[in-house]
Amino acid sequence: MYKVYFRQAMQMLRQNKFFSIVYITGTGLAITMVMVLAILYYFRTGNITPESNRDRMMIIQHGKILNKEKGEGNGSSKLSYPTIKECFYPLQKPEAVTAILPIGEQIEFIQVQGNNDVYNGLVMGTDVAFWKVFQFKFLSGKPYTEEEFTSGIKKAVVSESLARRLFNTSDATGKTFLLNFEEYQVSGVVEDVSSITKYCYAEMWIPFTNRPEQIQGSKWCNYLLGHMIVCILAKEPGDFDAIRQEAEELCKRYSDGNPQFNYVLNGQPDTVLRAWLHEEDSFNMPDYLKIYLQFVLVVLLLLLVPSINLTGMTASRMKKRMEELGIRKAFGAQNRTLLMQILYENLLLTLLGGLIGLLLSYGLICSLKGWLLGNYGWDGTSLVASIDLSPGMLINPAIFGYTLLFCLVLNLMSALIPAWRALGRPIVDAINDK
Repeated sequence: MYKVYFRQAMQMLRQNKFFSIVYITGTGLAITMVMVLAILYYFRTGNITPESNRDRMMIIQHGKILNKEKGEGNGSSKLSYPTIKECFYPLQKPEAVTAILPIGEQIEFIQVQGNNDVYNGLVMGTDVAFWKVFQFKFLSGKPYTEEEFTSGIKKAVVSESLARRLFNTSDATGKTFLLNFEEYQVSGVVEDVSSITKYCYAEMWIPFTNRPEQIQGSKWCNYLLGHMIVCILAKEPGDFDAIRQEAEELCKRYSDGNPQFNYVLNGQPDTVLRAWLHEEDSFNMPDYLKIYLQFVLVVLLLLLVPSINLTGMTASRMKKRMEELGIRKAFGAQNRTLLMQILYENLLLTLLGGLIGLLLSYGLICSLKGWLLGNYGWDGTSLVASIDLSPGMLINPAIFGYTLLFCLVLNLMSALIPAWRALGRPIVDAINDK
């Protein structure tokens, strides 16, 4: 039966070339805008190596302090290492907890001894648990050990591209270089990391114990706030609420021991999606329900406006087919069978438009990736060496699933009502096209 529908749909395409071209183009443009949003959503929340466990990750990007005497907020910022040690390292519910000193906290000077060429690289400070939370692929060597981290030995893991830049080879384990004019040794080399994975993206990773002044925090807030973030790997997504509750209890206990300030998490730890929505405002807790509803409304509008135009085109086509539909009903064809055929024919046009829309959305993402996917510091400087989009990121089941879903929705919105009204007409009127 579906083969017959397919042949009839192809025949309709050939008979109504102008209609088909306009319909497919309109569908493609509608799908393009929606798919740009869907791809951005996937890039920010999907499981992409080395952030392969985003569905189990929770993020703490900042905290807020409240003056105990005045009962009002004094400030908000990222976290300090003393706060992390007291409030988050002791968590028992998660599988792993890692503290991170993000890239961009200072200008980094990287060079090989005896070479005057200096490279301003992107350096991230991590602990040992970092290599458990994020799934890096080591080309050579291994990460620094717990003992090396605790003692502050100057070792580093470097990306493949940085290793080739410094040593003209990716097999750089054991080689030495200068970081900010201090000698470091390469502990391991990993595959390059996409800047889309913002919580672990860098060109070099070092133990943050080498930077005691940066991790200690700020004196004005009794060292409660600083420059670090925390990533938590839950055993399963169902543990999120329990982890939040445990973190709140530890923070309350920590605040009780501080004579001046209370430390507030503002609903954190966040899921990766909520962290994306929360990253711009460290002082207030966003209204997530409102944001979700706004996002759904935008998607519906992007689908509704073109569907109204496509509905008119479908209704015009139905009018030309009234005699055909009336004759088939006279010979016993059921409305349900005819409706499914019309929807199937329309779906073929919609899928062709969806394919065009998907390709156009890929083109927009790639051409505007610096604007859509860039990561910038507080002073507007770029915190990415390059934005690389591999075929595996663009061609994956999740994005194809989004495309198919939006095509099905648009197909129903544009074809169901005209088809249903056409099939509701009496047989005699349909045959005579009255």
